[in-house]
Amino acid sequence: MLTHQLFVVFLSVAVAILSAGAAYVLASRAATTQGFAQTAWLWASAVALALGIWSMHFMGLLALRLPIRLHLDPWVTALSFLPALAGAWSLIGLSRPATLQPLAETPRTLLAGLALASGVVGMHYLGMLAIDPVMPLRFSSASVLVASTWAFLVSLLAYRVYRRLFLSGQGLALGQAAGSSLVMGIAIAGMHYLAMSGTRFGIQGLCLTDRLTPVGDRLAGSVNPSTDPNAGFAGVPSPLDMPDLLSLQLLSENVWLALVIFLLLMVVHVAGLLAGIYDARLADQNRRKAEQLAQENQVLDQRAEHLSAQLSHEQSILKAALDATQDVIFSWCGHEKTFFVSQAVYPLFGLQSHQMLTGPHDLQAQMLPDDAMRFEEGIADMVAGQSTAMHLDVQVQRPEGERRWLAVRAQVTTATRRPMIVGALTDITLLKQRELDALALADQQKELAAFRGQIVRIVSHELRTPLTVLATGTELLRSRCQPSPGLPPEKMATYFQNMDDAIEQIKAVLSEVLQYNKLETGELANTPRCLSLSAQIQQTVELVCKAHHRPIQSVRVSIDAEQDHLWLDGFLFEQVIRNLMTNALKYGQQQPVFLRAVADAHLLSVEVEDQGFGLSPELLPRLFQPFARGSNAAHLPGTGLGLSIAHRAAVVMGGSLRLLRTGETGSTFVCAVPVSPCEPT
Repeated sequence: MLTHQLFVVFLSVAVAILSAGAAYVLASRAATTQGFAQTAWLWASAVALALGIWSMHFMGLLALRLPIRLHLDPWVTALSFLPALAGAWSLIGLSRPATLQPLAETPRTLLAGLALASGVVGMHYLGMLAIDPVMPLRFSSASVLVASTWAFLVSLLAYRVYRRLFLSGQGLALGQAAGSSLVMGIAIAGMHYLAMSGTRFGIQGLCLTDRLTPVGDRLAGSVNPSTDPNAGFAGVPSPLDMPDLLSLQLLSENVWLALVIFLLLMVVHVAGLLAGIYDARLADQNRRKAEQLAQENQVLDQRAEHLSAQLSHEQSILKAALDATQDVIFSWCGHEKTFFVSQAVYPLFGLQSHQMLTGPHDLQAQMLPDDAMRFEEGIADMVAGQSTAMHLDVQVQRPEGERRWLAVRAQVTTATRRPMIVGALTDITLLKQRELDALALADQQKELAAFRGQIVRIVSHELRTPLTVLATGTELLRSRCQPSPGLPPEKMATYFQNMDDAIEQIKAVLSEVLQYNKLETGELANTPRCLSLSAQIQQTVELVCKAHHRPIQSVRVSIDAEQDHLWLDGFLFEQVIRNLMTNALKYGQQQPVFLRAVADAHLLSVEVEDQGFGLSPELLPRLFQPFARGSNAAHLPGTGLGLSIAHRAAVVMGGSLRLLRTGETGSTFVCAVPVSPCEPT
């Protein structure tokens, strides 16, 4: 089995990596240039890659531990460089987009990989033929196949690297160069040593002198390679068994020769690397300067065009804008006593076109006395420098007696040679009229809301009195009525239970209407107090379950609070939980209801989830409006006020109520209100 000197092996791998890096850097210059310069950089890259493959091969031969000195035919050695150069040139040339443009990407990839692989394999075995035939060579078919396959795969990888470089056109990227050169160098070296693993040297018929015969043979006699198990393969003595001076001399000569080759190649490749990097820096600087100059020229051209257009069309554009707008534009320079006002002032103030306006006092003369005084004071303050802007709503009276509202917006500008007041008068008569109508409508709505609330309270009070009479009468009937053959106890109990349920249902409806009315009219305010969150939730759940004749186990409660006692309005919070739980139990199809409460030092979030039939789609846009009910719940009793009351209560507490999800498997509502921890007293 062949053995190698690890130091020389390391040098050969380093040569391959350095060559791959130099080739990549030089190819990056070709990717950003054109014409003759691109061709020169392409040849330089191909020579660098071929030189690395070629020199790595012969340095790998120097790494062998052999009992004799290798002799290479110089002509064959030189000739072996040509396949490597041809393969490298073909690979890099095919990586250019301009080469064989009609060729598809897959055939191009295979052709490039086959070209470089053929060059590498041809260089390797042609270089092996350069060895002096005094030592016959034998190659393993398996190693030739493995090495050729490896060379083809490495060539495909190299093509992808260079193809991406040429397609990007971004030039040199040191990180990509380092990574690709490392991978390529190791891959190229791996092909050589894979091929050498199946190479065998033989010395049959070679007459060894005393200096070439190992010490063990001189002491014990001749060695028969075919019978001695400790002899080297095919008659080659093992290098570990030749401690004579010749072996040491051969090892030393190979190391020094490999080191010299490495240093020479390093000088060449470093020079190529420096040239490529320096050229890239120069090209990048030139590109940046060219881009900067182009941008500056473009900015100057645009600015010149803009100024020319602005100067040539300024007057016409200004005149068209003033004629098109309904606002009155005015300017006043107190130092030069120059006044300008647009033509829109005449129809707005009801003036004749021949009337001359010479200053702000002419505008002031059309205003009501109080507004005219405020306008005069504002102009005087801006002229004196005591203010820089004025915003007024004034009334003017037209000659026919009509009054109109105007919004006055003016400010001092210093963009001119002297400070100047520039302003606008906007007709806001319709806006003022709408504001007055809105205020009147708001007053009417307040009166209607108060009247509605009063009616609701009166009706509720008047209904509660007969309900009390009915409840009392029901209790008296229950205590006095006795079962009879026509009225058994079970049937009598059912009648009384139905009467009780009807009374309670009417009471619940009245309670919902009253609570909604109080929330809508603002009678209920948020008055937080220190209370126990768990106790409040548990109490509310028990009341709701009792009202709906459901066991307490049908509601799954989970509470995760940093502190149980919180500042919270218990009544409003109960309204939210009660109405959400009522809906969940009513529309939950007798399935369990889940209540989850999570609280920290600032926020309380409560989720109520049912497993019913969900909300109908047409209900979602008006979900929290009063008396809103879905079509899929029309067969169940209810007023449609529950969610509206819960939503209003959450808003009064400074929080929110929203629908988290709904579907055929149920609905989930989330209420979030601000809280703060407290200490119970």
